[in-house]
Amino acid sequence: MLALNVVSQIFAQQYGSFTDPRDGRVYKTVKIGNQEWMAENLNATKFNNGVPIPKSMWAWYENSKANGDLYGGLYTWYALRDKRNIAPKGWHVPSPKEWETLLKFIGCKGNCDDKLKKYGWLPKAGGYQNVMENFLGKRLEGRWWIGEEDNNEEDTVTILIFQGGEGGYDYSDYSKQNKYSIRCIRD
Repeated sequence: MLALNVVSQIFAQQYGSFTDPRDGRVYKTVKIGNQEWMAENLNATKFNNGVPIPKSMWAWYENSKANGDLYGGLYTWYALRDKRNIAPKGWHVPSPKEWETLLKFIGCKGNCDDKLKKYGWLPKAGGYQNVMENFLGKRLEGRWWIGEEDNNEEDTVTILIFQGGEGGYDYSDYSKQNKYSIRCIRD
């Protein structure tokens, strides 16, 4: 009984919150190790200067606001890299090193979903939209942008993929025109 209580206390997660001043949306936040993450996917429709993000740069899965409320928005690389900044003030899209710090801290070597959930990082498998504008993978996989280009390919960039069921993760190169989720980390 004592061991169970200790484990429960270790993984009992206290959520913080952050209100995005652009739209008043409240995001759960979670501290994991020395990092503070949004516990859910970004769901912004405006850049930091208040200008709407062009529809060619974002979508909700199946263009459904209900899917957006549940899984967040899906964004192109161009929305992510726009100088008007898609991440709320005080937050940014994580670098490869920041992703690795998270995965190392939770001990993720294969099955990550359960470990992420125990720490309060909710890996919503919100799918994605490909360049042909097909929506794919909802409830099966989550794909998140990494905040830096790390290859020389003009039209591709590396993303992080969590696959449902098996809960594994992988880095792969995909088109910058595809739309994926964004998870932000505090500056």
